[in-house]
Amino acid sequence: MVNGERLLNVGSELLFGSDRPEDVVAEPLNLPIGPGGAVKVVKYAKNAKKVVVIGEKMAERVIPYAKKINATWFKPTGKNPANWMRNQVQWIRRQIKDPNTTIIDIGSKGAKPVSPYYQKELDMLRKWLGY
Repeated sequence: MVNGERLLNVGSELLFGSDRPEDVVAEPLNLPIGPGGAVKVVKYAKNAKKVVVIGEKMAERVIPYAKKINATWFKPTGKNPANWMRNQVQWIRRQIKDPNTTIIDIGSKGAKPVSPYYQKELDMLRKWLGY
């Protein structure tokens, strides 16, 4: 435990969006336990310049967890609901293809995903990474 939080050891040498040498973790990285339990590192970039968090229930779970670990998340910009899914697909595809991005999945709120947007992210991760 660190500062009263349970931690999950997931890897090493992860850089959280900074080019400062003191931000590089030389030993295994400890991530806080996610809102639903253990988190999954879906795609690990050894020298990551960006860490993104995916999961279900953005306002309740994804955004608070991402802020806690100094990561980012999908931030929709379009106002037209007809474009939302396409924007989501384009965003997750960019994260998958970027060799400097680590992707962390905090999972669904329940036993299985109900959000079509989170389900689409999972489908893309399966297609491109075999997740």
